[in-house]
Amino acid sequence: MKIDDIEKEWAKDAEIKDTDLGGEALKIPRLHSKWYGILLNEQRIMHGFIVKKDELSLLLESYFAKTLTLEELKENNLPAYSDKKVLRPDIPKHVATYPDIVQLNLKMALQSDKIAFLKDIIKCLASRSFIIKDAIEWKKFEAGSY
Repeated sequence: MKIDDIEKEWAKDAEIKDTDLGGEALKIPRLHSKWYGILLNEQRIMHGFIVKKDELSLLLESYFAKTLTLEELKENNLPAYSDKKVLRPDIPKHVATYPDIVQLNLKMALQSDKIAFLKDIIKCLASRSFIIKDAIEWKKFEAGSY
């Protein structure tokens, strides 16, 4: 799910109709379930990115250490070794700046933002019952029931 889609969907679900506060209170468990399901799905995607990055990092470490066979190079679509020697302490720098790792890091950063946003939505849903209770109390006050 794209972050824009999450924002649009939350804009709809965040609205509390003050004409049906009881109905809004009853919607809280359904909304919590919906948003928690979305959060779990996005966390699964993040776990996939983490595993993919770990696998790619290990492969690239072997590549820069020049320990892969020609078949492994072809199988993983890596270029042939260059004559330039990469020192062992410099391998992590080369791995971190490899274009596939950079792209994966950008995806993981966006995924992290989505997960943080979803966690904030769930926190908001947890306090929704208090907001509705306060709205009911305000309506009572306005009606002179206090």
